[in-house]
Amino acid sequence: MRCAGIVAEYNPFHNGHKYHIQSARRLTGCDKVIAIMSGGFVQRGEPAIFDKFTRARAALECGADMVIELPTVFALSSAEQFARGAVRILNSSQIVDYLCFGSECGELSTLTSFVAASETNSEELGNSIRAMASDGKSYSRSFYEASLKGPASAFAADVLKTPNSLLAAEYIRSLKATSSHILPYCIKRKGAQYGETDMCGEYSSAAAIRSALSNSIGALNVLNAIPSEIRDRFVSACDGCNFSEREHIFFKLLQYRVLTSDISYLSSIAHVTEGLENVMFRAAKTCAGYDEFLFACKSKRYTMARIRRIASCAVLGINSELMRSAYTDDSALYIRVLGVRKDSLDCLRELSNNSSVPIITRYSDIKALSPLASSLINLDILSSDIQSLVTKRDSKPLCEYNRPFLCV
Repeated sequence: MRCAGIVAEYNPFHNGHKYHIQSARRLTGCDKVIAIMSGGFVQRGEPAIFDKFTRARAALECGADMVIELPTVFALSSAEQFARGAVRILNSSQIVDYLCFGSECGELSTLTSFVAASETNSEELGNSIRAMASDGKSYSRSFYEASLKGPASAFAADVLKTPNSLLAAEYIRSLKATSSHILPYCIKRKGAQYGETDMCGEYSSAAAIRSALSNSIGALNVLNAIPSEIRDRFVSACDGCNFSEREHIFFKLLQYRVLTSDISYLSSIAHVTEGLENVMFRAAKTCAGYDEFLFACKSKRYTMARIRRIASCAVLGINSELMRSAYTDDSALYIRVLGVRKDSLDCLRELSNNSSVPIITRYSDIKALSPLASSLINLDILSSDIQSLVTKRDSKPLCEYNRPFLCV
């Protein structure tokens, strides 16, 4: 059995995602497609628009054979750490042969050449990045400008100016760093660019769909961008959500967490450095809304995405030590199965027989985990509960303790 892996967020699932799954199957000739998907929170630093089971079902009904969860601690990380966490889990499955990712440049040779070139002067590159960062520039900006001056300059503009190409390069770097047998495949992004907030037909971006829903345009007006197989479920899921109030509710949770914590707790939050804890405390006391809070904390060093991830880590209680342990200790790893197609149960059996880390298909399986892995999966459950409280109209936690994995 040959399996292709996809790292995704499906926030929400749309036609571009279905195209990605179809392309992965066609390009690799694989038997199965396994998606590893962010759970309650996503990499841009906020609760997902729909709960993880709704998003996993959409992927399964549109071509994926299995969906597993990317732990929250990896999901709320930089591109480098996001990619490394996903690759470590796919490596541990020991059944994934290919990793298929999308990018704007669409050329695997360009991406691999950039990674190779940036590693030929890694020490010089690192020194340049640190120097620029000390002048107040963000890591991503420092990395981009430093790369333009070294051997990677011939490829840097094509790779680093677009977020999916940058993430694609990090997947390749992570595969190399872990001596993975998994082969990379690059799929050129189709339709709207990442982050495009205007609807543009069949291949509109996830950001455009989220923006439309948040601005009360309504589910029926974005259905052209949603695969026909899941349109009815999409409309039903939208009916149960309160899109216009989700940021306001999340901000109230954030304010409570920040204002009831001491400065030492705030300084220990993952990604917080150099006095940001004081800025966050003042902003929580004086800002009337989430956007105002974000802009009060933003600086040359802290991008908006990083501030969002910090805010989410603050609400969830993710500190720097927990995040460091997750990235350095292999006992942190596990594979949480969210769903599988009925005609692909052989894929689940193959995973169970070959994985080098514990497989979680029911809550009772958590008892077999290491203390570190147990703390991380309970964090996944908390993130799902918070996502549900923030987004759903009935304001109830997801309550996944007794919820079995999907079989569709």
